[in-house]
Amino acid sequence: MTLTNSAISSNNDVVRVLLLEDYALDAELVRRHIKKTAPNWLVDHVSNKEHFIQYLDQHKPDVIVSDYALPSFNGLDAYLVIKNLGIEVPFIILTGQLPEASAHEFIESGIDDYVLKSSLLRLEYVIKRALERRKVQAECDRYAHQLDYSERRYKSIFDKAGVALAEFSFNNQLVEVQSAKNNLKAQRSLISAMVKSLRVTAVNKAALRLFEVPDEPSFKNELAALFGRSSLRFLVKNVMELASGGNVSEQLIEVKTFKGHARTLLVKTVLDTMRKTFVTASFTDMTAVRESELRTMRIVERLEDTVAARVKELSELNSKLKQEALERERINAALRENYIQMTESIIAAKRIQQILLPRLSEVTKNFADGFIYNRPKGIVSGDIYWFHTDGDVQWIGCIDCTGHGVPGAFMSMLASRLLNQAVIEQGVTTPDEALRFIDTYVVREMRQHEAGTLVSTGMDISLCKIDLVNNDLFFSGAYQNILVKKEGQTELIRGDRYSLGGTFQHLSKTYTLHHRKLESGDFVYLFTDGILDQFGGPSNKKFTRKRFVNLITHLSTSNMYEQELTIKKRLQDWKGTNEQVDDILVMGIRV
Repeated sequence: MTLTNSAISSNNDVVRVLLLEDYALDAELVRRHIKKTAPNWLVDHVSNKEHFIQYLDQHKPDVIVSDYALPSFNGLDAYLVIKNLGIEVPFIILTGQLPEASAHEFIESGIDDYVLKSSLLRLEYVIKRALERRKVQAECDRYAHQLDYSERRYKSIFDKAGVALAEFSFNNQLVEVQSAKNNLKAQRSLISAMVKSLRVTAVNKAALRLFEVPDEPSFKNELAALFGRSSLRFLVKNVMELASGGNVSEQLIEVKTFKGHARTLLVKTVLDTMRKTFVTASFTDMTAVRESELRTMRIVERLEDTVAARVKELSELNSKLKQEALERERINAALRENYIQMTESIIAAKRIQQILLPRLSEVTKNFADGFIYNRPKGIVSGDIYWFHTDGDVQWIGCIDCTGHGVPGAFMSMLASRLLNQAVIEQGVTTPDEALRFIDTYVVREMRQHEAGTLVSTGMDISLCKIDLVNNDLFFSGAYQNILVKKEGQTELIRGDRYSLGGTFQHLSKTYTLHHRKLESGDFVYLFTDGILDQFGGPSNKKFTRKRFVNLITHLSTSNMYEQELTIKKRLQDWKGTNEQVDDILVMGIRV
């Protein structure tokens, strides 16, 4: 549905906007822009998760505008918070730049819209459009609720009515029968066809008792035996009278119950004007209630009015819902074509990749503390981590596969499988043996030993084995290093300078096994080159290993969660508005 200017709220309407933004200058810029374009709007500002939740506990905003990248709390996290709290207000992402894959993820998650900080002129329109869309959705939900309530109420009235009721359907030949009124033979033939097509679609308990039928299927199967052909013809003629403009059609018919008892019934029929081939009939046992005929007739008339009113109500609500459904489908068509179809397979791959990754609690349960900072460049990542525990021996791996996105994700699944095969299935006991096993497999299976091969895919791995009983750390690295921090001093332990696999060959390729003694309170850090290669800073240069080692060395807290927040903030400050160049993975554990 295209929203016209008249459909969007006026600037004179009071709208309470909650702005989630950690940078005060950006927040002030957004607030001034909103107040300039919509002076009556109220803008409240919070800068972190704690203040965000406190605000929602005390106030109800009309719309939420959230920055996407925060040091420890991004826009998607904020959206999940309001969903968990049951707060249904428009949610708009405000960001410096946004890759197409992230936009797809926003739409898939249910976020209303996003605005680039470079396009703040769109913010007012996007807020108004989101408010109007939510208003339309609320109306649709209300109509759906009313329709469901009416259907259940109609069903309850039908089932619990003291009067016997049955609903019939027939072939739609009313027009042909009415047009053949001057040809009695043709008319009789058409009426006979309608009688043969007559079927029972619903029957209530009162009708089952009246006809002494054990259940609804028996009533449907014995329809002709219960009514007889002549009574069914009368019923069809009643339908014809109603279709011709009659208000009420009634008659006395003779029937036999399922047990053979003869009864005289007063039949009243109501034609469903919205469903031309459905008719509802009520049956009154005149044999047993003749002395109270007038009272019974009033009950039946009230029931007819109720049924007719409910049928009309259901028809009107159904028509409105159909119109709204068509409008919503037209609005969502472009989004489904441009976003959902292109990202379905990648999102499915992301779920598969996440299943392979162990949870943080599994990695850190045998250590004093730890963190895993995993920030893919796209939806799926070529950087993954791996963990295996064998009693008091803990294996930890940090893997960077060639490329990122989908190609890297394929290799990451292979890397996880090869580590499991080497350590768990083959029983390899040291990291250097595991790396040699993986290197041999990749070169052989991808035919990288053959001359002229075009497959240069490989992987860089830092693999640690930690014996918690003897406090021994064993490490081997394929083009990756680790950091060990003891009493404020940081040691860089270098891995060997060649990857696993690849088209190049090292005739004497070996991997060095490093050994260090650990003590309680020592830190071990594993990382890929994504953080080292990130461009940013005043001169737009790489972050570099030197800056990263300096950052780790000056981490003053022993709380690993706070360390992770510090690393995130330092990287975000360095990166600024630059695009992320590679997948980023940093892991830390405290012994």
